[in-house]
Amino acid sequence: ADGDPADEGQALLQAMQAANDVIFTEAAADPAKVGMCTTCTCAAIRGNSIVIGHLGDCSAYMAVDGTLVKLTNDHSLAEEYIQQGLEIPPDQAHITNVLTRWMGIEGAIQADISDAMQFNDENTLVICSDGLTKVVQDAEILRTVSMHLPGSACRKLVETAKSNGGPDNISVQVARLTRF
Repeated sequence: ADGDPADEGQALLQAMQAANDVIFTEAAADPAKVGMCTTCTCAAIRGNSIVIGHLGDCSAYMAVDGTLVKLTNDHSLAEEYIQQGLEIPPDQAHITNVLTRWMGIEGAIQADISDAMQFNDENTLVICSDGLTKVVQDAEILRTVSMHLPGSACRKLVETAKSNGGPDNISVQVARLTRF
């Protein structure tokens, strides 16, 4: 709605908050939707800079110079264990699916908004749900986005995740970033 915001990060946060408020309102108004929530990872691109907004366990990656760089950290109990240098006990393996932050809450969200990052010609942005990353290795994601145009890469990654068992929803967006 701002058209050309001065601060892309603030604009992303406002958009994420607005989406959160709609989700919360819908869930509160309809008993069939009680507890409705979601995760969100999004990007604002202007010129040769990109800002990432993130909440939950979807991920953003950048394919740069033959490597896949993860730009986000999951908001999950498993990630908290990892950040603290702890091992996840075998009897607690289910915590990989336990979120610590998400959209659909009452009040202000606690989204991560990155600083503006510069990209080079032909970098590739990948935003995906954990339904992809649980069953497709980073090397396969990198190979696929490097060898295919974005639309084809999305289809191939979803097909690969499904053929690997796809235990969760699978969504993928790929954008090839080129300076003009």
